[in-house]
Amino acid sequence: MGTIVLSQHNDKHRDKIDKIDQEFTKESLRDHLKFLSIGEKELNELRAMGNILIPCMPEILERFYAVVARAPEISHFFTGRDHISRIKDAQMRHWSQIIKGDFGEQYVQSVKAIGRAHARIGLQPRWYIAGYSLLLSSLIEVVVKHFVPQKKSWFSQNSLSVEGLTDSLSVLCKIVLFDMELSISVYEEQHELEMVTLHKKNEEVQKSLIDDMRKGMEAVAMGDMSFRFVKAFPPEFEPIRQSYNTAAETISSGMKRVSDSAFSLEKMFGELSQSASDLSHRTETQVNGLGEATHAVDGITKNVNSTTDIVVRVKDKSLGVQSITKDLNAVMHQATDIMHSIEESSSKMSEIVKMINDISFQ
Repeated sequence: MGTIVLSQHNDKHRDKIDKIDQEFTKESLRDHLKFLSIGEKELNELRAMGNILIPCMPEILERFYAVVARAPEISHFFTGRDHISRIKDAQMRHWSQIIKGDFGEQYVQSVKAIGRAHARIGLQPRWYIAGYSLLLSSLIEVVVKHFVPQKKSWFSQNSLSVEGLTDSLSVLCKIVLFDMELSISVYEEQHELEMVTLHKKNEEVQKSLIDDMRKGMEAVAMGDMSFRFVKAFPPEFEPIRQSYNTAAETISSGMKRVSDSAFSLEKMFGELSQSASDLSHRTETQVNGLGEATHAVDGITKNVNSTTDIVVRVKDKSLGVQSITKDLNAVMHQATDIMHSIEESSSKMSEIVKMINDISFQ
């Protein structure tokens, strides 16, 4: 589609060039002059005025460019006195051809050069027309002063009838406006050509920009946020490149942070999973230990119950032993009492024996 559009613009560009060339053929210029009622008779009148106008042209152009130099709206088009001097020389040659009625190939090339130069620097038509007005008024002034008698003189060899002066001034005005119309036509068509060229250039830039943006969008679609526009865009599109690169950098940084966070979460979940597994294992071990402890407690409970039975039985036995001990104590007391009785009896027996012994020895 872009190629078709560019081709169409190229065709329009060629058509404009052909149109300018057609408007400046010898035949087309003759037809234009004929429309203005300018034939050979009028051209001869113009050439006759040339004898007084051409010598005055340097002064006319000097005054004209002095006015231009004081106008800030257009004075900036000139780089200095040398530049103005070169332009005045070119204008002198151009107006000499006009006043001589020479509208051949050299004149055509001069008109094209002037119109294109003004289009190139961007001189607005209103200033162009204003310039012609100043030049035309100066030319009319020269003609009138030459052909109209001074106030103190009622006769002059250079004087013309009112009709003759009117015809001369009419021819002069028509020729000046004829030149202005041709120059403005070149200006406008050159401006259009430049617009077509600029449009073509802009389309090429836009096509290149679209291709670049497509690459960027394709990279984003593929998840590649490392793509950057390295080559600078045209100034009017440079903010787009900078905005894209900034956005891509921001998204890329954000994605990296998300990726780092996801990795950290994955690591944390792994550690939690391992901790849960360890906890499960420990819980299982504790459950197993609790089972063993329960079993041990059951054994202890059984042992305690057995011990309790033994204690009960021992208690019962103790009670029996305690009863026996009481009986034994009673027996022991009785035995002690008997032993005391025996001891007393033995003492009495000893006394009796001693008495017997005493008696025996006697």
